[in-house]
Amino acid sequence: MRLLICARGYPEPAPNVSVRDGATGSLFYIDLAYDQWRIAIEYDSEHHREDRRTWQRDLHKNEVLHDLGWKVLRISVADFQRPADFFARLDAAIRARMPASGQDRDASRG
Repeated sequence: MRLLICARGYPEPAPNVSVRDGATGSLFYIDLAYDQWRIAIEYDSEHHREDRRTWQRDLHKNEVLHDLGWKVLRISVADFQRPADFFARLDAAIRARMPASGQDRDASRG
């Protein structure tokens, strides 16, 4: 997904950005992140859905990210099949996170 994002002209997202839950001390890693906009892109494979422990940890991480002010975009294999929908969501998230200085969505692209 990182390569697809870069191929579309977006800045390269940082992989495996760490976040810590202040309440429990648990450490989590964001799959892909735009720190400057606090946008997290989390890939959910079938394993994330089928493995109870992984699913519960993902729920906890999602809560922590929201508490820390991150916008979380969850993606799956369907987003690779129809990437236009994902990019529409990413554009909307970036627009919502950019300063209100009249910048348009294309300002996010390098």
